Amino acid sequence: MKINTREHSASREAHMPCCVMVVDHNGVRYFRYWLGRMTKLEEKRFNLNNRQWKKKTIGHIADPGVRMTRGAARDSFRHRVDAHYGRFWKSTVREACRIAEAEDLATTFLVGSDRLVLPLKAMFPKHIQGRVALIQQDLGKFSATALSKRLAEQISQWTAAKLQERIAS
Repeated sequence: MKINTREHSASREAHMPCCVMVVDHNGVRYFRYWLGRMTKLEEKRFNLNNRQWKKKTIGHIADPGVRMTRGAARDSFRHRVDAHYGRFWKSTVREACRIAEAEDLATTFLVGSDRLVLPLKAMFPKHIQGRVALIQQDLGKFSATALSKRLAEQISQWTAAKLQERIAS
């Protein structure tokens, strides 16, 4: 009996552990998912420290309750928050790559709302993007056990589809 090495390697990869990144606006949690069990690896919270930032200056108040800002930097607060989030998300992608390599994880699943996971997938290096899968559901507040139950079917469907794709090619 001759063993097809392509089928064997694809089958082996389908049963390898994977990384699950659960993303929400408060931060990210990293899990190792293998054979239906979810193990928490790390958690990274988004902390905005704006104590050193210059406060908006309040200009002339035209009507009660209406505030107008003055100066060229009136939108700098929003830009600073966006830049802070950008640096945070880039560091989470670097951390996910490090974890996947250290733990020998085959695939990374990004779980979260589409406005968060779509830009995150684009931040992954090009050679890794093929092993990144999106699950566009906001599950940030779920426990590891509940996540495992909610994601088991989707992860198995994705790995089965990848297995079929690898065997066919």
